[in-house]
Amino acid sequence: MIGDRGTTRWSIGELARASGVTVRTLRHYDETGLLTASERTARAIALTPATT
Repeated sequence: MIGDRGTTRWSIGELARASGVTVRTLRHYDETGLLTASERTARAIALTPATT
């Protein structure tokens, strides 16, 4: 998890591992609009806010 300014963010790989789906599945969800990345880094890594 990547934290900045008091927030916790997940890389796409971390989110895939934690949710039990593949990175490819998450990318498909993003392409179809089912899920969207909250932001992307300069290296185009999708980041999603962590929920507690």
